[in-house]
Amino acid sequence: MGPTEGRNVLRWSVEETEKLAIIKAELKEDLAGQAPYPEVVGDRKLVRMIRAYPGEDHPESAIDAMRRFLKWRKKFNVDRIRNHIAMGQVQRHSPCLHHHHDHHH
Repeated sequence: MGPTEGRNVLRWSVEETEKLAIIKAELKEDLAGQAPYPEVVGDRKLVRMIRAYPGEDHPESAIDAMRRFLKWRKKFNVDRIRNHIAMGQVQRHSPCLHHHHDHHH
C-alpha cells in the first residue's frame, strides 16, 4: 500500500470544495460546450479561479472570470491553436514564427 492509499486526502480546502461544487453547477452548460482539456475545464483550473477572488462567500467573481476566459478561448480559436501545437503542426509561415535571414554571401 502506498503512502496515500487508504487515507482520505483532501485535495482542496473545505471552502474551496464547496465553491467548486457551486461553480460546476453554475457553469454546467458553459463547461459542457468545451473541449475536455483539464487545463480548461478541470478542477485545478476552477480552483485557481476561486483562489483569484478570495474572501467571497459566493464565487460570483470566479464564475464571471471563468465565463470571460471561455469566451476568450472561443473568440481566438485557442483550442485549434492548442491542437496544432500538441500535434506538432506549427505553421512555419506564421507571422510570430517568421525569422528574417541575412541573404548576403
